[in-house]
Amino acid sequence: SGQRIVKIFGAAKYEKDRFSKVIIRNRQMGTKLARLSSTNSLIIEIILGLLCLIFGLNGLLGNKILSFTSNAAATVLGTIAGFTSFVAHAGGPPLNFYLLSKSLTKEKYLGSAALFFAFINLAKVLPYYFLGQFTNQNILLALIFIPISFLGVKFGIKIQGCINERIFFKIIYVSLVFLGLFLTFIGSTL
Repeated sequence: SGQRIVKIFGAAKYEKDRFSKVIIRNRQMGTKLARLSSTNSLIIEIILGLLCLIFGLNGLLGNKILSFTSNAAATVLGTIAGFTSFVAHAGGPPLNFYLLSKSLTKEKYLGSAALFFAFINLAKVLPYYFLGQFTNQNILLALIFIPISFLGVKFGIKIQGCINERIFFKIIYVSLVFLGLFLTFIGSTL
């Protein structure tokens, strides 16, 4: 066997040292990867937080500064929403930047958001499968949350019907400001 050959030629110490170097190198690379992943997440949180703050305040001031109504804005913000939805389940803010600029009715806004995230979530199925996210535990949790999700949708439909459209959109803008403060704080303190 290979082990006998190493011992016969007196290379055991050499192989042991070489193996130790490989282990140390792999550990260092793992540490670098963890730092890089963490840094990217923090950077995304800070940037998304600042954008939420800017856009939320802009909306509360009557959309006087920013407006994202062009097809190019739809493409860019839709791509960012898809990316942040996949990476951090935070696709709502970029989508809001676009949809709120369109001055849609409450119903069209909600329908557009629901349709967008239905397609985004459908697109995530295959990558999540290959990333090993479909474990028995995750599937069980998903099954447990189906009835809760159904109740949430029913409750949301009932509430949105009771809220004045102007107040509804003010709530979204205020939520964007608070989300922006939260993400910026979390991203800058870790």
